[in-house]
Amino acid sequence: MSQSNRYGLDFLRTEHILGDDGTNNNNHHPSSAVDSSLTVGLEESTSSWTDPGVLAAAAAHKPDLEKQFDVMHFLKAHRSSGWMPPSVIYQRTGIDLETDIAVAEMLQRNPKIAVEHVPDPENPSLRIATYAYQAKYNHVKDRKTLLAQINRSKNGIGVKDLQDAYDGVEDDLDALICAGDVLALSNNEDKDKILFPRGEPFFVELDGIITLPSPKREPVKAEETDEQETNQGEKKSEETTVKGGDNSGGNVTPPAMNGDSKVSPASPTNGNKKLGTKQEDEPAVKMEDVNRKDGSENKEEEEEKKTEQTSQTSSTNDSQLKPQKDLPIYLVETDSDPLSQIWRGEAIQIGGTWFRVSSAVKEGSLKDQPARAQAPLSVVMREPLSKRNELDGYIRPFTEKTIPADASLPPSAITNLQKAKEARERLLKVAHGRAGGGGVASQLLGSNAHASNPVALAASFGTGNAATRRRPLKGGATGGSSAADAHRQQQEAAKKAKEAALDPYLSLYTHARRHGCTKDVRELYIKTRSKIPNNDAQLKAMLVEHKLLDPGEEMRRPRLQKRANVDNDGKPKKRRYYERKNQRMTNTHLEGTEIGAILHRAAEKQREGKQVGDGGM
Repeated sequence: MSQSNRYGLDFLRTEHILGDDGTNNNNHHPSSAVDSSLTVGLEESTSSWTDPGVLAAAAAHKPDLEKQFDVMHFLKAHRSSGWMPPSVIYQRTGIDLETDIAVAEMLQRNPKIAVEHVPDPENPSLRIATYAYQAKYNHVKDRKTLLAQINRSKNGIGVKDLQDAYDGVEDDLDALICAGDVLALSNNEDKDKILFPRGEPFFVELDGIITLPSPKREPVKAEETDEQETNQGEKKSEETTVKGGDNSGGNVTPPAMNGDSKVSPASPTNGNKKLGTKQEDEPAVKMEDVNRKDGSENKEEEEEKKTEQTSQTSSTNDSQLKPQKDLPIYLVETDSDPLSQIWRGEAIQIGGTWFRVSSAVKEGSLKDQPARAQAPLSVVMREPLSKRNELDGYIRPFTEKTIPADASLPPSAITNLQKAKEARERLLKVAHGRAGGGGVASQLLGSNAHASNPVALAASFGTGNAATRRRPLKGGATGGSSAADAHRQQQEAAKKAKEAALDPYLSLYTHARRHGCTKDVRELYIKTRSKIPNNDAQLKAMLVEHKLLDPGEEMRRPRLQKRANVDNDGKPKKRRYYERKNQRMTNTHLEGTEIGAILHRAAEKQREGKQVGDGGM
C-alpha cells in the first residue's frame, strides 16, 4: 500500500498537454490520452517513475476498498490539477477504472469525489468519466478566500473541514492563527481546533525602535591566522630588503649602486651618458640638506611603523573573526526594554510580519517543542509560560536589547526594517539633529510609542521645522533676501519636512506591534481594579479628589430624550395636512346617503387643515 502511494508531481506538466491533432496516445493503456513521445521524455526526467504494469500487478491483489483509498489519496494530492482521466489514474496507481467497475461505482457514490463525463479525445462520439477530489469548501482556493469563509462562519468552523481545501492550507491556517486574524479554540472532544472570526482588531505599538542585528562574525581557525601572520612577515622582510642601508652613514645611496651591481642607469636624453658625468654637470648638494632630509624621512618611517603596528594588532583581532553571510535572522534589536511589555509566546509584528516571541527550548519547529514550551492559540496570555522552560533554557535570548522570533525574518520584513531606518535618517537630516529636543520631532524619532495621527504630526512637523530654520537664506549682492524668496524657501523646507515625516515606512515599521494593551498596563489594571469603589457616590468623590471631575459636575451625563413634537431648534413642529394625489372616495355605495354626506363634509374640512372628530377618515 505504501508503495502504491508514492506518486510523482512532474507528470502533470506534460501529460495534460494535447498534441496538434487534439489527441494523445499512450502505449501503456488502450484508452490513454498521453503521447508516447511525452511519456518517454517523462520517464527520463522523473526519477520516481514506476511502470504502470508493475503498479497494476501490485494493485491486482488489493481489495476494492483499498483501491478506492489509493485513488482518493492520489486525487487529493493533485486536487489543484483539476479533472483526471482514467489513463492518468492508471499510470500512477495501476488501477484501471474502465475495467474495474466496482471501484468506479464506489468512487461515484463517494461524496469526496466529483465525476464528470466528457467526450473522448480519440472518439468524440463516446464519453469518458473524469475524476476530481471535491473538498467540503470547494470555493476556498487561497488565504484570502479562506479568511472570508471563516469570517462568514459566525458559529465557528473546524480545522478538519478546511484541511483538504487546497495545497498549503495548513500553513495558511497557522499564519492566520499566529497573526490573530482569527480566534482559535481547542475542542477536547474530537481533538480539533475551532476557528471564529475576530472582528475589529486592537493593535498597540511597543516602545523601542526595531533594527536589524549588527552583522555577527565567526572565529577563524588557527591555521588561517598562522597563514596570515606568515604572509605579513614575508611582506615585512621584502620591505626591509628593499630599504636596506638607507640610514647608514647619513648618505643617500641609490639601490642600483649598492654592492657590485653591474647595472648603470642611463640618462633619459642620452643613453651613452653615465651617472658620473651627470653628477659633474649638476650642482653640488650640501650635507646639511641631506641630513635634514634623512631626519625627516626617519621620523616618517617611525610613524609609519607605529601605525602599521596598531593596524596589525587590530587586524589580528579582526582576523580572528569573519562575517557570516546568508544566515537566517531570528533576533532583532531594540533600544527599549521589551520584557515589561510582552511575554514569550505572545504575538508580535516585526517589519509587517507576525511572529510569536520565541519560546523554543530545542531546535525545530513549534510543533516539535514540548507542550509547556508551545505558544498558545491566543495572541495574548494571562500568565507567563512554565518556569521549567527557564530551567531547561531557551535557545534564543530575550533580553533588554533583543527580541527573538519563532521563525526567521522573511526578505520582505528585512527590507521594511532597512527602509524604515533610511526614513529615520532622512527625517533626522531634515530636522537638523533636533530629534531629542522634544515636540513633534521627538515623537516621530523617539523610542517611545505614540498613538498620534501621523498625518497631523507630519503637518505640524513641516510647519514647525520651516519656522525654526536657522540656515541663512540665499541673498543678493548686498547679502539680503527678499520676502518672496524667504517665503518660497520656507514653503519648500516645509514640503520636504512633511514628505520625510509622511514616509509610510517610518510609521509602520519603526516600532513593533502587539494585540491588546502591554503587559505592564494590564498588570497595573489588575493590581488597582480592587481599589475602585462600586458605589457611585464614592466613585464620584474619588474622581473629584484626583481632579478628574469638577465638584459640581455630574458623573454621568443625562441621556438626551428625543421629543417628537419639536424640531432640531426646540421649536414646536407645525402640523400640516397634505392632500394625497388621486385621492377619491372608495365607498361609492354610500354616495347619496346620509353617511356619504357626512364623509364628504369631513373630507372638505381635512383639506382645509381642520381637525375632524377623532381623526376623520
